Amino acid sequence: MTPLLLIVIISLLANIPWLSPRLFLLINYPNKKPFWVGTIELIVWYAISLLIAMWAELDYTGELHSQQWEFYVTTLCAFFVLATPGIVYRYQWSTSQKS
Repeated sequence: MTPLLLIVIISLLANIPWLSPRLFLLINYPNKKPFWVGTIELIVWYAISLLIAMWAELDYTGELHSQQWEFYVTTLCAFFVLATPGIVYRYQWSTSQKS
Protein backbone atom coordinates (compact mmCIF):
# COMPACT_ATOMS: atom_id res chain seq x y z
CA MET A 1 0.00 0.00 0.00
CA THR A 2 1.45 3.33 -1.00
CA PRO A 3 1.75 6.10 1.60
CA LEU A 4 -0.51 8.39 -0.44
CA LEU A 5 -3.26 5.77 -0.54
CA LEU A 6 -2.90 5.28 3.21
CA ILE A 7 -3.28 9.03 3.80
CA VAL A 8 -6.40 9.12 1.61
CA ILE A 9 -7.95 6.18 3.48
CA ILE A 10 -7.17 7.73 6.86
CA SER A 11 -8.60 11.08 5.71
CA LEU A 12 -11.82 9.38 4.69
CA LEU A 13 -12.01 7.56 8.02
CA ALA A 14 -11.50 10.85 9.87
CA ASN A 15 -14.48 12.43 8.13
CA ILE A 16 -16.97 9.55 8.38
CA PRO A 17 -18.46 10.63 11.75
CA TRP A 18 -19.27 14.10 10.44
CA LEU A 19 -20.49 13.22 6.95
CA SER A 20 -22.68 10.23 7.80
CA PRO A 21 -25.87 10.54 9.87
CA ARG A 22 -25.48 6.87 10.88
CA LEU A 23 -23.48 5.64 13.84
CA PHE A 24 -20.41 3.74 12.54
CA LEU A 25 -22.13 3.63 9.13
CA LEU A 26 -24.44 0.89 10.46
CA ILE A 27 -26.84 2.10 13.13
CA ASN A 28 -29.42 4.70 12.20
CA TYR A 29 -29.27 7.44 14.84
CA PRO A 30 -32.77 8.70 15.75
CA ASN A 31 -31.91 12.41 15.70
CA LYS A 32 -28.96 14.46 14.58
CA LYS A 33 -25.85 12.99 16.23
CA PRO A 34 -24.56 15.15 19.08
CA PHE A 35 -20.97 16.35 18.95
CA TRP A 36 -19.84 14.03 21.76
CA VAL A 37 -21.17 10.98 19.88
CA GLY A 38 -19.26 12.05 16.79
CA THR A 39 -16.12 12.52 18.89
CA ILE A 40 -16.37 9.03 20.38
CA GLU A 41 -16.97 7.66 16.91
CA LEU A 42 -13.93 9.62 15.68
CA ILE A 43 -11.72 8.00 18.33
CA VAL A 44 -12.93 4.54 17.31
CA TRP A 45 -12.19 5.34 13.65
CA TYR A 46 -8.73 6.50 14.78
CA ALA A 47 -8.12 3.09 16.35
CA ILE A 48 -9.26 1.42 13.12
CA SER A 49 -6.93 3.65 11.11
CA LEU A 50 -4.05 2.66 13.40
CA LEU A 51 -4.78 -0.99 12.71
CA ILE A 52 -4.79 -0.32 8.97
CA ALA A 53 -1.50 1.58 9.22
CA MET A 54 0.05 -1.21 11.30
CA TRP A 55 -1.09 -3.76 8.74
CA ALA A 56 0.43 -1.65 5.95
CA GLU A 57 3.72 -1.34 7.85
CA LEU A 58 3.81 -5.05 8.53
CA ASP A 59 3.09 -5.77 4.88
CA TYR A 60 5.76 -3.31 3.69
CA THR A 61 8.63 -3.95 6.13
CA GLY A 62 7.75 -7.34 7.58
CA GLU A 63 7.91 -6.07 11.17
CA LEU A 64 6.27 -3.51 13.43
CA HIS A 65 8.41 -0.83 15.02
CA SER A 66 7.69 -0.16 18.67
CA GLN A 67 6.25 3.28 19.37
CA GLN A 68 6.13 5.45 22.46
CA TRP A 69 3.15 7.48 23.68
CA GLU A 70 4.35 10.57 21.78
CA PHE A 71 3.69 8.81 18.47
CA TYR A 72 0.08 8.09 19.37
CA VAL A 73 -0.57 11.63 20.64
CA THR A 74 0.90 13.11 17.47
CA THR A 75 -1.06 10.82 15.15
CA LEU A 76 -4.27 11.48 17.11
CA CYS A 77 -3.77 15.23 16.67
CA ALA A 78 -3.08 14.71 12.97
CA PHE A 79 -6.26 12.61 12.74
CA PHE A 80 -8.22 15.47 14.33
CA VAL A 81 -6.74 17.89 11.79
CA LEU A 82 -7.75 15.56 8.95
CA ALA A 83 -11.30 15.56 10.37
CA THR A 84 -11.57 19.36 10.09
CA PRO A 85 -13.27 19.42 6.64
CA GLY A 86 -16.03 17.13 7.89
CA ILE A 87 -16.57 19.20 11.03
CA VAL A 88 -16.72 22.42 9.03
CA TYR A 89 -19.20 20.85 6.63
CA ARG A 90 -21.38 19.43 9.41
CA TYR A 91 -21.55 22.35 11.82
CA GLN A 92 -20.80 25.46 9.77
CA TRP A 93 -21.43 24.99 6.07
CA SER A 94 -24.51 22.73 6.11
CA THR A 95 -26.29 24.80 8.78
CA SER A 96 -25.69 28.03 6.84
CA GLN A 97 -27.14 26.41 3.70
CA LYS A 98 -30.42 25.62 5.52
CA SER A 99 -30.98 29.23 6.62
